[in-house]
Amino acid sequence: MILPGLAYGAAAAFSDGLTRAGGGVAMFWIATAVIVPVLAAWPVRHWWPTVAACWVASVVATGTIGFGWELSPFLATANCCEVVIGALLLRRLNQRKPSFLTLPWMGLAVVAGALVAPLLSGVIATAAIVWFEDLSAGRVFTDWMLSHGLGFVCVFPIAGLLVLARLQHRSILPPPEKRGVAAASLAAVIVAGAVCFGQSTVPLLFLPILVLMYVMVLTDLTVSAVAMFVLVVMGVGSAFLGIGPLRLMSVEQADRFLFLQFYIVCMALTAIPIALLLEKRRKMFAALVESEARYRLLADFSTDIIMVTDNDGVIRYISPSIRQLGDYDPALLVGQSTATLIAPQHHLEMAEAHRRVVRNPGATASIEFLGITRSNGMRWFESHMRGIFRDDGAADGVCSIVRDIATRKRREAELRAVSLTDPLTDLANRRAFDVFMSSADKNEGESYIALFDLDRFKRVNDQFGHATGDAVIKAFARAARSVLRDTDLVARIGGEEFAVHLQDTTLTQARTVCERIRAAFVHEARLAAPEVGPVSVSVGISLCDGPLLAVLSRADAALYTAKTTGRDRLAIAA
Repeated sequence: MILPGLAYGAAAAFSDGLTRAGGGVAMFWIATAVIVPVLAAWPVRHWWPTVAACWVASVVATGTIGFGWELSPFLATANCCEVVIGALLLRRLNQRKPSFLTLPWMGLAVVAGALVAPLLSGVIATAAIVWFEDLSAGRVFTDWMLSHGLGFVCVFPIAGLLVLARLQHRSILPPPEKRGVAAASLAAVIVAGAVCFGQSTVPLLFLPILVLMYVMVLTDLTVSAVAMFVLVVMGVGSAFLGIGPLRLMSVEQADRFLFLQFYIVCMALTAIPIALLLEKRRKMFAALVESEARYRLLADFSTDIIMVTDNDGVIRYISPSIRQLGDYDPALLVGQSTATLIAPQHHLEMAEAHRRVVRNPGATASIEFLGITRSNGMRWFESHMRGIFRDDGAADGVCSIVRDIATRKRREAELRAVSLTDPLTDLANRRAFDVFMSSADKNEGESYIALFDLDRFKRVNDQFGHATGDAVIKAFARAARSVLRDTDLVARIGGEEFAVHLQDTTLTQARTVCERIRAAFVHEARLAAPEVGPVSVSVGISLCDGPLLAVLSRADAALYTAKTTGRDRLAIAA
């Protein structure tokens, strides 16, 4: 509690000692900006000892350096009111927009701390000063607003950064590898400030701003804020000592300070937004690099093919798994059209799916096709595609995950060969399911059977016709295929009832897969039959630990539980 009060007192002494001109108020008040971020980070109930310490420090600074002891209690009260109002506004702002040091947040912070708070405190201070001193009320109020607003704008960013670093228990210093650049940048700022403010022959006020722009590009927000504060201190010091370019102005010292105020305001309002935008871009770039590293790691070790193409289907990236699945060198495929990897009979279907995801942000497409491998001829693959879109909404290519489904296709062909396929959905039928379950290897680990039943399906047929009902059933088939592995089996065992066998899985995994099928069905049904409205499906799951009829009976009992407890849910057999 004492340390913030001492910091406030030192800042007040700096302002009163160096920036008072013509017996008026300090022309550059930084004490409010020093203490407001500290209070805004604390609960309000902990403020008052610090506010009291600031009041005492303000009384001492004003009494010894400023207007004198008679006025000091009144000005200390005005200053502390400004501190409390600014901290309350910033605390309120933090609750609504906790993104500290973004450009919108900083703009609102400037309004709160540099306009609203000084406006209210200025009324108190002006009334007190005019009562005791023979000064113009308009000039006092104007100087108060300018000095307090300017000080807040210039000092608040670095004070806020210091407080934020302390709250996050991290150092405000740059990383070791960047400290050399930071030190060189600050040295350049000091040299530019010395050249500008240390001589009175040539007005070089543009030079510090030019160097500050380079510092913001080469370093981070913290170094930029420190550099700007250094220039402010050097400018105020030169005005106090009566040296620098301000001597070229044939006006009183108070007017020189006024000009310095506008110069620093212009510098701050130019530098701070640029620094914040650059910091945002640095963070975005760092997040992009991290995301790219994760993506590359997944792509390099995935057994599926991950591919990125431009809007015309030209390959920009393809993962190394293309070596195992297609016997191609991925580097040689970059720049080629995907059409060279797809059998001609699937070109139109693939092109239409590609156009669909490019035109519709958020849309996905799944398509099965015969792919051309270099050494094994034709092979069945399944591609899941999604468009890539920039911030402005323009399409920037397509990302695809291509999976080898040769095993599944071979199994489906075998089932069709013995007439074990449901003609409507091309899924296995009840007989095929029974055949598969009787021949399944019981020693391949834990497995589960899930029974799915479409909710209120009779209403769909009665209200919209059997053609629409068939479209909904096909939508479920597509949804199940898109989620299941090659080693799993989905079969249509009744009108609107489906059975899924999940091989070598746990109960948690089985439940997750079933929930994904339910979600995918809702999406597919909305596309296939939007006139029906919301659809749902209920599920019953049972462990495969005995005869098939017993397992199906338990799964059916769980399905009945799901139906009778409200539908659109999943139940697990006891």
